[in-house]
Amino acid sequence: MRAQLAANQELSHGVAHAQGDARIALEAIQQLQQQVEAAEDLSALTAEKVRELEQQVSAATGRPFVLHISLPSPPQSSGSGEGVGAAIAEMNERLDVMTQAIKQQVAQAVDSSSSASPTSIDMTKVFMHEPAKADEFDRRSVLGKGRFGTVYRMRFLLDNKLYAVKQVVIEDVERAGVSMADVRREVERLEKLHHPHIIRYICCFEANQGRTFNVVTELADGGSLYEEVGRHHEEHELLAWLQQALDALACMHKSRVLHRDIKPENLMLMWIEGIKKKGERRRILKVIDLGLAVVASSSVARTHTKGVGTADYSSFEKAMGRPYDHRDDIWALGCVFAELLLQQRLSQLGGSFYNTDDCSVQLKKSILEQCGAAAKSSHGRQLVAAIEAMLRETKDRPGAEQVLELNKVMMPQLCTHQSFVRDD
Repeated sequence: MRAQLAANQELSHGVAHAQGDARIALEAIQQLQQQVEAAEDLSALTAEKVRELEQQVSAATGRPFVLHISLPSPPQSSGSGEGVGAAIAEMNERLDVMTQAIKQQVAQAVDSSSSASPTSIDMTKVFMHEPAKADEFDRRSVLGKGRFGTVYRMRFLLDNKLYAVKQVVIEDVERAGVSMADVRREVERLEKLHHPHIIRYICCFEANQGRTFNVVTELADGGSLYEEVGRHHEEHELLAWLQQALDALACMHKSRVLHRDIKPENLMLMWIEGIKKKGERRRILKVIDLGLAVVASSSVARTHTKGVGTADYSSFEKAMGRPYDHRDDIWALGCVFAELLLQQRLSQLGGSFYNTDDCSVQLKKSILEQCGAAAKSSHGRQLVAAIEAMLRETKDRPGAEQVLELNKVMMPQLCTHQSFVRDD
């Protein structure tokens, strides 16, 4: 609840400041802080302060102002309210509030000087590169680069927090024969896909006078699994990450979304705090870069796109140019966790599965034998059983939910999460 209250304090400050009256914002925060100590119902207090803020901003600006946000409900406590689930819930509540604030501010930042695109926004009114003196040419703010664009670390001016902003060059996308209307529809669909282990898609917009299409997501700050291959991990930790990844894929596949490029670089880690006691931190897994994700329909659920994705993690069927579906994502995830368990990349283990059937069969047999020998605990044996299931032939390969159930990957001490697609 205090995280929720802090988010609304920051939001109050940011909105009032954006309306041109920092003094009103400061007074609102000071009054709120004084009342917090004596308040018994923080939820009611927060809602009341939002209404007060609206009235103060309206009086200061001389025009009606309504802050269109839905305040999150207090997190449900499970005993002490501590644990992974409670920490994730607090983080997601703040994102719920700030997502709406970001969308509001983006809508108000239309670039009046852009004749090429009437909906293009002035990025400088909403985001700034991080570090503060960086720009689009400064490698310090670059998180990664892809075929069509670059991902930057940027700071949102209202809440002063960091986000990942992917800037896609529209001309490059259209030159590749991809419709920007389809890209926008896909991203807007992904914005509704909420799951604690899928990176949150916050909003999308055009900028730079209509030259770039920008996608804002939460920022995963704990590195990727690419850096973790080769390092020693407790087997229970690997099993927990696998459960989280499978849970995310199950949510995606239920929503008829394929990732098509599962690899260590697209499985990020994020630090969360306050798990069992103050100051304790743990990393959870987030599936990122759904840029290749396809909303499956009756016409595209089985695709023949051989060149999509990363060769080392391609399934038999994709490598051979055969039809494939959601089980290609499952295969790729099995490859990733085989690498993590063996602390070696596939290229070091004898090559890629992106080869002839005979070579792939021999490589798979060798890798599974090595995984079995590497497992040192019951958690490790569970992990090996899951990897074996994920690397089966297409017709025998289970879906994400089946792997979770079949191999009992979901551990009792891990919180379960309700995934959903928002209707709003």
